[in-house]
Amino acid sequence: MRSEYRFPRSAIFLMVVLLVAVVVAIESARSISAGEETHAISAWVILRVFMFGAGLMCVTGAVGYVILSALRRTGVDRLADIPTRLRQR
Repeated sequence: MRSEYRFPRSAIFLMVVLLVAVVVAIESARSISAGEETHAISAWVILRVFMFGAGLMCVTGAVGYVILSALRRTGVDRLADIPTRLRQR
């Protein structure tokens, strides 16, 4: 597999739609098992799940950045070592 492969935007959109469908199914199952009469999913539940996911991704990214910075392996450090001119002999 090529390293420059990226998901198309339509695939990313479909993944988000599937994530919402899974969250709705889980919340519906939770309300059914609790014996509640209403089975409608609230927009607040979906918003809460996405906010939790976004927060988790931000924390994970920050931890990864700190680890890479501590190891001095960030992209900026590697770009600084790239020779930009030809060496004179």
